[in-house]
Amino acid sequence: MKDIKYGAYAPLVDYRLARQAAIAAEQAKFDFLCFGDSVNMWFPRGLWTPEFSPLAGLADVDQVMDPWMMMADCASHTSKIVMGPSVCDAIRRNPVNYAQMLLTLDHMTQGRCFLGIATGEIRHFTAYGIPRNKPLTHLEESVKIIKLLRDNNEPVSYQGPLWNLDRAIMATPPYNPAKPPPIMVAGGAPRALEIAGKYADGWIGLAPIGGDIEEMARQVSVVKQHARDAGRDPEKLIFLLQVMCLIVEDNAMVEEMTHSPLLRWDSTTLMIHGDDYEKWGFGPHPIKKDYNYSRDFTSMHWTTEEAWKVIEKAPPEVVRKTKITGTPEEVARQCQAYVDVGMNWINLCNWAMFVRPPIERDLVAEACNHMRRMNGQLTV
Repeated sequence: MKDIKYGAYAPLVDYRLARQAAIAAEQAKFDFLCFGDSVNMWFPRGLWTPEFSPLAGLADVDQVMDPWMMMADCASHTSKIVMGPSVCDAIRRNPVNYAQMLLTLDHMTQGRCFLGIATGEIRHFTAYGIPRNKPLTHLEESVKIIKLLRDNNEPVSYQGPLWNLDRAIMATPPYNPAKPPPIMVAGGAPRALEIAGKYADGWIGLAPIGGDIEEMARQVSVVKQHARDAGRDPEKLIFLLQVMCLIVEDNAMVEEMTHSPLLRWDSTTLMIHGDDYEKWGFGPHPIKKDYNYSRDFTSMHWTTEEAWKVIEKAPPEVVRKTKITGTPEEVARQCQAYVDVGMNWINLCNWAMFVRPPIERDLVAEACNHMRRMNGQLTV
């Protein structure tokens, strides 16, 4: 039997909805709950209408609440489920702030939290006057300093290219000192993989647009090798997989969803590497040849007319390429291939919620149960 953990995703628009999601996820026996850390969303405001999404009447597309406050609220209404931001960036908050927030949440959840951290997306910086300089240096130093403060409640000193600590103290210990809240690094850049293996407690990958199975296997192997080189046990690392998927009752619905303007926009703009678009046979990326989502995309800077020009060039097939699609059993079978190469925390994010009315069945929970069967685990 494999020890695989299964996660759900919390809504960002309202703390009351996040609370309901946390309670429901715990009752459904999910192991963990991920909270995005955003200040805006990736859909242009002009496309966020009831014509394209049933969620448009729920909230403004860019209404996003602070995940740390929502997690604190959810902690008081749950007792088992683990929760954490997946992912924060290493620039908008400094590592001392992160260490304090993480330790506080660790006590509020009684040891049920984690931190996911990465370099960040440009849409959270440029529009707000925040420079995104040396993002990987910020990431490495943040992980080092957060761990230093997490693991020591005596004064510590540190010197680095960005921050210096001079007998700094954070006396709050982890809730369980033998099991401090894990810090996981997201990102597929070579240096991010190195930081994850050498310093962090785990790595966060993205499927399927983070690469095919072979690429994911390579990245897991690289992280583990960096851990070995640092004298650490790679088998103790967490490998969390964020899965972008379309889980539906039958495949006829997938075909309909691939024509959705929102999903064609989403699938084209959220690509980590724009050159994949051309490799898939769709021609040059509609935005720019060397397009990179984290570096180039700020949704609020797009007019409705500009967005439609991208959508018109995006074939429905690109949705299938950037989402794992199908029934719960089919999605589970495809996700199992990632488990087989070393991913051990699986978080399914069902993009169908953006383009269809809510349904009573929990298709994510059904997919997770199929995976439990495949891994010799008890179903719930």
